[in-house]
Amino acid sequence: MSDQLWQEWPVCPKCARRRQAVCPSCRAAGDNFPLGYQMEEATPRGYDGRPLPLPRHRIWLMCPDCDEAFRPAFYANCAACGHAFDEGVAPGRFDREADMSQMSAVTLGFAVITIAVLLYLFVL
Repeated sequence: MSDQLWQEWPVCPKCARRRQAVCPSCRAAGDNFPLGYQMEEATPRGYDGRPLPLPRHRIWLMCPDCDEAFRPAFYANCAACGHAFDEGVAPGRFDREADMSQMSAVTLGFAVITIAVLLYLFVL
């Protein structure tokens, strides 16, 4: 993982602070994710063969919390001044009940598998 920061990080037009990016895996947010990798792409072309005005590279950031690479996704509002951007991720609330029900289901599944393996080993 590189400790180099992305030099073209988008900023808020109102307060000039860096936009908050969010990791889709662990929901960590920040404006200082290290640069993961940068992939060069061929120039995208339209049906008529002319180059399209799209960026020629894809940026991947690395999340220091979960060590996953991800495409930058930014919040829809500036964390400092509240400016609303045209696009962005809506900040979601942490749904503790949904996470706990998933954890309970996984724990129950492991318990059932463990009991089945023990019964298989000691009964047969």
